[in-house]
Amino acid sequence: MTPGPGLSSDDSQVPVATWRVASRGKEGRLSNGFDLAWQRVLTFGFLVMGVAYLLMVARFSQTGDVLLATHMKALVAIAVPQAILWVIYRRMTNVIENGGGLGALRKRLPNERAVPCGIAVAQGPTITGTDEGFCWIDQDTLYFKGLHTAFHIARHDLPPVALWPQDARPRDVAFGAPMMIPIPGQEETARLHILMIDPFEDHDVRRRAGAFHRALREWIQATPEEIGDTLLPPLAVHPSMTRSHVGARQGERVGFIMAGLNLALLFTTPVTNPVFLAQPIVLFLNGMVLLALTIVMIRLGWMERRDTLNRRRIGIHA
Repeated sequence: MTPGPGLSSDDSQVPVATWRVASRGKEGRLSNGFDLAWQRVLTFGFLVMGVAYLLMVARFSQTGDVLLATHMKALVAIAVPQAILWVIYRRMTNVIENGGGLGALRKRLPNERAVPCGIAVAQGPTITGTDEGFCWIDQDTLYFKGLHTAFHIARHDLPPVALWPQDARPRDVAFGAPMMIPIPGQEETARLHILMIDPFEDHDVRRRAGAFHRALREWIQATPEEIGDTLLPPLAVHPSMTRSHVGARQGERVGFIMAGLNLALLFTTPVTNPVFLAQPIVLFLNGMVLLALTIVMIRLGWMERRDTLNRRRIGIHA
């Protein structure tokens, strides 16, 4: 397991795995700022049409019913694209698309009980790397072998659950939901998130996924024994997340620009003596929806900026 990803130069007692990234021709692309480009263009197009409809149609309605109906349509046409932009940019920031499949990797696994999983390494609120591969538990040790890294965690290198940080303690999560464990030696700051891939695909997959889910919960709750050794998940930032390309801070800029647009639409809402009975309702809807969208987009920009700065800081100190 250990030769594949290699070891980092960390001087700590527990060795740390590294991210292995093959050439672009052999493995999936790295983020270059043009991911999901046509989806973004289409979303911005719908957003522009929504804004135009609000300014040129809804605000010039001639009856109360039309005023309410057109404003509701316009607000939906403005809100939905911004929700989609949130999903797109957070995905671009936190998800690494793997070009290769897991079929070839399965043939090299030493354990038939291994299940396909996606993992994410989070340090503080920021994800610093993701991968897809296979997880299994053998002799009190949790193993992961993926496309970009491989590691294993012995249960005795983690303290009893009662000593885990409050946010990392196991909860009653549903089968197939993400599970989280602290990374040994980094319990206060780093987390490993595990999510099974398509656990309901068929009966056999569901059976093996259910067995792994139970085994992982038992492993977390088990009394630590001095069995096995640990190779920590990578703590360096994945190369795909260094965000050094030209469009690296698109999400941050889009978030703050969208917040400014929402505020502009909010403050330019015509406020006159009520002409229609529906006008106070329209003013209320405009205020609530546009203010909520402003907050959401400010949060998007702030989260994008936070993740960029955190990854830069982690990269400097790695």
